[in-house]
Amino acid sequence: MKVKQMVKRMFAVGAGVAMLGATAMGALAADLSSYPSSFVTSDGNFNGYIVLGSGTSGSGAALDNFAAIEIASNMWYRKATSASAAVTVEGENAAIEGPNNPLNIGESFDFVQVTAFDHDDLPTTLAKGTYTGDDGTEYGYEQEINFLTGWYELFADNDYKNKAPTLGVRIPQNTDFVNYSMKFTKNPSSPVTSSSMTDFVDTTMNILGQDYEIITATNATKIKLVMLSGAEKDVMRVSDPAKKYTIGGKEYEVKVDFIDATNGAKFTVNGEATPSLAAAATRKLKDGTLIAVKEILTSSKESVRDQVEFFIGAQKLTLEDTELVELNDEDVDQLTVNFIQTFGTETSFSKIFFTWKPDNDIFITEDQMVSFPAFGTFDISYKGLKKASEEEIKIANSGNTQMDLSIPLKSGTATVRLFGSNATQFNKIGGDGSNEVLLTGNGTVLTFDTDLHEYFPVTYVSGTTGESYLLEVSKVSSSDGATFKDVVSGTKWEDKKAGDSFSVGSSTLTLNNFSSTDNSVNFTAGAAATFNRLVTPGGLLVYLPVNASNQTQSQANQLSPSYVRMENGENASKTGYPATYTLMFREEDKDENVVSGKWINVTLGHTSSKTEVTSAPSAHYAATGSDTTYEDTTNLYVGYVNSSLGTKITHNTDPSQDTVTLTYYGEEAYGQFFVLGNGAVASSSAGGELTRVAVVDAVKLDSEVADAAAQNLIVVGGPCVNSVSAKLLASGSDCAAGFNPGEARLKMFEQTGGKLALLVAGYEGADTKLAGKIVAHRSGELTGEEVVVKGKTRQDATITAPAAKPVAKADDAAADADAAATTDDTTTS
Repeated sequence: MKVKQMVKRMFAVGAGVAMLGATAMGALAADLSSYPSSFVTSDGNFNGYIVLGSGTSGSGAALDNFAAIEIASNMWYRKATSASAAVTVEGENAAIEGPNNPLNIGESFDFVQVTAFDHDDLPTTLAKGTYTGDDGTEYGYEQEINFLTGWYELFADNDYKNKAPTLGVRIPQNTDFVNYSMKFTKNPSSPVTSSSMTDFVDTTMNILGQDYEIITATNATKIKLVMLSGAEKDVMRVSDPAKKYTIGGKEYEVKVDFIDATNGAKFTVNGEATPSLAAAATRKLKDGTLIAVKEILTSSKESVRDQVEFFIGAQKLTLEDTELVELNDEDVDQLTVNFIQTFGTETSFSKIFFTWKPDNDIFITEDQMVSFPAFGTFDISYKGLKKASEEEIKIANSGNTQMDLSIPLKSGTATVRLFGSNATQFNKIGGDGSNEVLLTGNGTVLTFDTDLHEYFPVTYVSGTTGESYLLEVSKVSSSDGATFKDVVSGTKWEDKKAGDSFSVGSSTLTLNNFSSTDNSVNFTAGAAATFNRLVTPGGLLVYLPVNASNQTQSQANQLSPSYVRMENGENASKTGYPATYTLMFREEDKDENVVSGKWINVTLGHTSSKTEVTSAPSAHYAATGSDTTYEDTTNLYVGYVNSSLGTKITHNTDPSQDTVTLTYYGEEAYGQFFVLGNGAVASSSAGGELTRVAVVDAVKLDSEVADAAAQNLIVVGGPCVNSVSAKLLASGSDCAAGFNPGEARLKMFEQTGGKLALLVAGYEGADTKLAGKIVAHRSGELTGEEVVVKGKTRQDATITAPAAKPVAKADDAAADADAAATTDDTTTS
């Protein structure tokens, strides 16, 4: 099965994308390459019917059935794991992170990368080197890159995608960002004569992998080096014929027209004449290419002609202490150079370093990397937030007077009724129905009343282990005892008597006593088990409200954030119910210890007599995390907690009652940032597990499909035996029209409401069987609206586009009609 080919085509669309059906992605075009995505829901179930013809009999029926079975049992999709895209880096690179310290949201480059990058990290880009002075003295040096800032955060900026919320790094203008340095193990030195440092002139210095020839070196008050490099370097005389050089794929013809010791040299390049250029002078040609003179070589001997040494395709680099770097005589407005120098009878320097200080805001995002200015030898790239998985927790209203919590637990996702309301205050823990009470407690003992209570939480937390269940007492019998039931999975612990202990996951419950008369059960939690909170499988903890009816509301708030004063609906006349309540969550820490990470606060309240999340979009979680959210789309605000886990918060103010969704990653989440050496490329690809599609109770006869045009269908068998095929092909009296012996057709049709139908049909049953095998095992090769399949086995079968239909002549119409009338009764399948 060519699974890899199928996946490559269908999932080159970004990180974490599942093979989703029409119900999740909207209508898909009638193209065979959309199979099977158009027939699969996001949770991996088949979304449609496989239709067999009721007119098929004998061997034809068996072969059509075989095709249907092949298709149903070999349908695959990319199951969404919510994991990050896989990142691949080709070429020399180094991740921006510290030892066992990746870059979390809310941290900066310099916080994690406390030591500079050097030759151990980027052996070529930051190679150790040797600079040789004019007198032959060698000076070793090392190269380093050091970050000075670079906060990883969610930002929204007018200068980047019109303030779209973006996770990445934004460097504000005029902020020191990066230092690149050359540190010499032995200081280069030169005597200074008339401000000229002669031992540096006519030497070559390699900076970030590029050789530069020092043309002038002065030190009147501070060091200044003028350097040249180029794609081509040569020496020519006026008498020399024109020479040709190829630079960047373009040919340049150069002729020296004039040489003078005082005025310099003149050139003609591709017919373009230059003015006189003295030593170290440059000229930009019309196409932007630079020609530069290194030196004028004159001679007093008549037999030795004057010469000029020059570069074509040149770069001129000027480094002057404490000034902006100049490239081709223009300031690089982001880069300042400094020499750590010593003066005396000679001038020497121990270090040259460049400080990158952007003159405009720069952004490092998944869509945009940045390059070190002037030299461009290394880039800084970001390839997304690395996360192992995702859990979604939603806090929303249910109707006007109830707040619910949707949360994944050990046995599955549960919807927990948190509060009922009297339209102005929360007056019950649980739903707004008479017996929808959430039983919680801060102690280890609970009494469950089946006439009042709906369910209760059992949560075990110890170190890195945390698991929760939502239970009810489903039966109380004087003879049989009490039965406990997991309301999510349906698992039961039946017929428990007084004194019995039983395990609920890692928790232990002990039944103390029960009464069938008042339908109550009293039980105790074992060590590390509690009744006042829930924890997701990934470790996000939520503190549930606990009744503190014996306290005033202010006292209840002082006891604990999880206390609230109310009577669980038993005493509606009780006053002092809260109008707002802060639901508190807590992440794990980076070592996966439960109850050890950052807090997230979500405030519940009332607006216009309706319950809703009332947190302000810019401050709906704790000060220990980020308190800034940004509008993503209209009335949808997003933010991330500045923490090792980096939980995403989405505040939706679009419905009439606001909601909040937390996306929790379960493990340490961090930014994937890289320093890329020259030519290195970082890329990402979609993640996800290849999983078989669940095709359950989906096979029907054509006579059983009531509204074929409104369904997703895989129709097996031709129009002579399958009435749905006949409708798709608008077949006339010749049901075999369009089919040829030894061939099968695979064709996709657009249905109503964005649905699709795939026709799998051959001239005979054997041809249909082969077509089914192609759909099952070679779907990655299918493209276009229709293909023709020929062959004996799935391995040797050919898949081609249908032959173009000839334009019918007017006088052929009658002959076509006669031919149709005399066609035999071949049964296609």
